[in-house]
Order: sequence, then C-alpha cells, then structure tokens
Amino acid sequence: MLSASEASIEAEIKTKGLNAPRITPDHIDAQIVAEQYHRFVGSTMTVCALTLRNGFMVIGESASASPENFDEAIGKRIARDNARNKIWSLEGYLLRSNLSELAAVRTPSICEGDPVMSKETLAFIARELSKVLPAGTKRRVWLKAKDGEVIVDSSI
Repeated sequence: MLSASEASIEAEIKTKGLNAPRITPDHIDAQIVAEQYHRFVGSTMTVCALTLRNGFMVIGESASASPENFDEAIGKRIARDNARNKIWSLEGYLLRSNLSELAAVRTPSICEGDPVMSKETLAFIARELSKVLPAGTKRRVWLKAKDGEVIVDSSI
C-alpha cells in the first residue's frame, strides 16, 4: 500500500522525469503473495512474515515499550511496514545486479567467438528489461548465448 511519503516521492520522481530503471512501491507490493502474523503470549511483540513471489520470506517486528500502549492493529501495521521495507533492499540489489550484468553484455556480431552468458540468463534479462522500461519504449535487443545462438527480441 502506497504511503503518503511514497506517493510524494513518486510524484517528485515523475515531475523530474527520472525514468531510468528503478523499483517502485507498486513493484514492492506485487512481490508480496502472503502475510502471517504472530504475537508472543504475554508480550507486546508482534511479528509479520511476508512471503514473496519467489517463496522467500521477510520478517518485520514491532513491540510496545509500555504494555498499556499496545494496540494489536497498530502492532501488526508496524510489523508489516518493517517487513515490507526490507523488500526494497532485496529488490534494489536484484535490479542493480541485473543492470550490472546487462552492462557487461556487448552487442556481438555472429562471428564473435567470445560468448558472455547462458540462454537462461539472457532470457531473464530480457524479461526484466520488459518490466522496468517505461511503457511504449521500443528497444532492439541483440543477445548472444554461450552456445552461439543469437536471440533477437525487438518487442521490448
């Protein structure tokens, strides 16, 4: 769920025309497929476990210093926000790794004998590019796999 702070940042990014590949709040939310909560008996400690699309789980927690201030709904919301915030680092790392690997890809000619990546890696990069490029962007992508097969995808 987009917070007021995130909405403000997103608006500023759009106003400034910053459209390089990046992670968005919607992308973060789309990674979450399930959530579970646990409150430890006799405490104000609440834990939220978010399950991501790939099966990985992130954990967030909250606790009230004064038991008199404990509110279960607030505890769950804080624990979920803390877990969700961890997804930003994970997705940012993944995007940076993919962009770094993509930057290492040269535009090869058919006769080059120094292939760079496997077909699986190239297919992954093509899929990720289609997710992060602005809508309507047309790119011609020429990628060469280790087995010499040239993959041309101009639909991105």
